[in-house]
Amino acid sequence: KILRQTLSSLHEAHALGVLHRDLKPANIMIYDHVGRTDQVKLLDFGIAKILRGEMNLEALEGLTGNNLVGTPRYIAPEVYQSSDQLGAPSDIYSLGLVAYELLMGEPAVKGNSAIDIFRQQFTTQSICLPDECDIPDGLRKVIGKMIERGLQERYESCEHVLWDLRGWQQSELEERVRSDAFDPQDVEIFDPYDVAPTQAISGDILQQIPVSYVEDSPLHDDHVMSDSFSDIGDSS
Repeated sequence: KILRQTLSSLHEAHALGVLHRDLKPANIMIYDHVGRTDQVKLLDFGIAKILRGEMNLEALEGLTGNNLVGTPRYIAPEVYQSSDQLGAPSDIYSLGLVAYELLMGEPAVKGNSAIDIFRQQFTTQSICLPDECDIPDGLRKVIGKMIERGLQERYESCEHVLWDLRGWQQSELEERVRSDAFDPQDVEIFDPYDVAPTQAISGDILQQIPVSYVEDSPLHDDHVMSDSFSDIGDSS
């Protein structure tokens, strides 16, 4: 549930051309709202960047300049190499490391110093959930694909991750229905509030918004923009 909501918020940001770039447990706030438990707010878009139009090389280079931005323990491998590969899969990788930590109770990338963390991030093998842990195969597959080192093997969008998560949960439910272990009280009803409201908006429609409107909007101010997007998970 926590992962689904965070993915929905991140999907909404990506649909608006915003990369978070600092996904980590400290930036995912869990709260209760009107009897609904474990609600998520994705926080701290302080180092996010709004991209206008296509995510071309020139725009992406402006995201980082010559500086490494983010929290080293949760940064995707390609961010260490060059900014021309920075995009939605980079945020997905960071969230995958957070999902690993949710399941295991400890960080996937360990180390007491930045050097130790950098050394682990530059290994040639992808991080995997330990085989001995009792984690459903479907969920293990989703998390594993989120934290693949190679961009070609990793998810391209949060929408694809959400699709696979829902497919896994559906198959789990069907399996439990066929078994004697099924209890109707255990069925999790999908929360309609965790679906990003921008999912049905195509890029063509977004591009039709006049630039003057965007520039005149309060969101054009960087400080206000950061505060507004901090509530992105509850915007619906």
